[in-house]
Amino acid sequence: MGIRKKINIILPIIVFLAGMLPVLFKIGNLGLLEPTEGLAASVARLMVEKQDYSTPVYNGIKYFNHAPGVYWITAFGIKLFGNTEFGARFFLSIAAGITSLAVFLIAKLFYGTQCALISCLLLCTSAIFQYNFRIISPSNYCTAFELILCLFFFLYLNKPSNLLRIVFWMTLSFGFLFFGVSIIVPLIPLSLVATYLGQKNQIIKLYNFIPGVVSFFIIGLSWYFIQVIINPGLFNYYLFTLPYLTIFKNYNGISFFFFLILPFIATFPWTIIILKVLKQKISLFKEEPVVTYLLSWALFPYVINLFMTSRNSSSLLHSLSPIILLAVPTFHNIYMKKYEDNEKSLKIIKERRETNLILTISTTIIGMIFLIYGYLNFETSRVVSQNMIYIGLAWLFSALIMIAFMIKKLNKSVLVPIVLLTPVFMLFTVQTIIGNESISKNDYISSKFMLLNRINYTIEKYSDEKTDEIENKNITDFIFCGKPLFASYFYTGKNFKLFEISENIDFATPEAINYIIKDENNIKEMILPESRLVMPSNIRDEISKKLNKELSLSAEESDWIVVTMK
Repeated sequence: MGIRKKINIILPIIVFLAGMLPVLFKIGNLGLLEPTEGLAASVARLMVEKQDYSTPVYNGIKYFNHAPGVYWITAFGIKLFGNTEFGARFFLSIAAGITSLAVFLIAKLFYGTQCALISCLLLCTSAIFQYNFRIISPSNYCTAFELILCLFFFLYLNKPSNLLRIVFWMTLSFGFLFFGVSIIVPLIPLSLVATYLGQKNQIIKLYNFIPGVVSFFIIGLSWYFIQVIINPGLFNYYLFTLPYLTIFKNYNGISFFFFLILPFIATFPWTIIILKVLKQKISLFKEEPVVTYLLSWALFPYVINLFMTSRNSSSLLHSLSPIILLAVPTFHNIYMKKYEDNEKSLKIIKERRETNLILTISTTIIGMIFLIYGYLNFETSRVVSQNMIYIGLAWLFSALIMIAFMIKKLNKSVLVPIVLLTPVFMLFTVQTIIGNESISKNDYISSKFMLLNRINYTIEKYSDEKTDEIENKNITDFIFCGKPLFASYFYTGKNFKLFEISENIDFATPEAINYIIKDENNIKEMILPESRLVMPSNIRDEISKKLNKELSLSAEESDWIVVTMK
């Protein structure tokens, strides 16, 4: 086997590991975050325990707000590695590796091997990649699958064949089964662009493929057909209720204005350079086919998510890869390409110096922001602030190294410290944050795993002791008020009563009647005199008034409390 063939085999493996390993390291340190991680892990644990993977159920309620893929993948991790945060999150690292590999292969198809390696470098060192692929979310897994689908789409347009059509349709079918309509989103702008660029016949042949359509109905739609038959009203829920809730009523998402600026935060430390690149590329929208494809691919899902109340940071992953792919040629031209023409060489050296200066300035500014944040919030959020100060000092040290490289005229070496910093700091800072620390005075990281572990310890302790039956029942009767902690089943293996919680019970199982306290007439029957109420601390007075009882504090963790009725 020749050296080139060996390189062609080894490089994709290295690229996959470059995406996977930094994410895998310490992936189980952080407690499960609410609500998405907690729900996915609790549903997955129940699936594994009951060996029933057909329907996502939590606390007796069927959850159809997400396609089943995120639950199945999480359940597989728990099956392999046990009921731990590492097991629940393990396949995030695989998804990160696949994402890195797919971006590499698409960039190689468009630009060649050097640019493909740069694309991997930019992707794996971006802040949002390192952050989001550590948190269970449908978008993380869906992004990896989307990129594989887009890779086969571009391969087919480049060299049409029946084999590629089959692979494309099989990927689309399994993608739809696992992630629903989200998997189709990037195909809409890409197909329209291909038609616009004169590849209408290839697009027609790609989609007018009877075996592919049949496989889509058999594989992609099978689970949805079965669930619609079993659950009356589910068709209307998917067609009307869920889109309405996603667009207008899901208040768990981040704000419109924050999502508007999120791309600039997410692409750090390359933000300023990518902005410069985008400015250049937009002017070439109609002139360069690759630019047309990538800009359309980046903007379409971003605009859709921008106007949905369910948007979150992981929603941006759908647009991150095409943004990175757009920036790759500019980085290649500045740092890798050799010019024989002296005038061009001088011009590129000047541009490289300007780019390095911009990177150094932006690195310094970010370092100062981290330091200031850590200093101002040190008294109220010591752990997080210590990490912010540490990161800020490290970024400033990185900027100092970059300045030294520029003084020594080692301009290509400027990238070294900035490339290494982002993943390295995720490795060292993640292990010191467990998930329930305060971010500022009244704001906390959303994991409540310590509280749930204490609840589980109490239940197990008193369940094992031979106490009076009524007393035992009262002591171990925990009721969640205001909103559930979705990770409760993952950490305790038990369902809990829910009071004053606006859950959709249209698809409740018969056993849900034992847990949902909706009717005020059965409050006295279901809430025992010595029940322990678990709730956010800010609704204590409201619940006290509704129950017409004084509430005595029993335990607290961050912004949640456990109370008993006097």
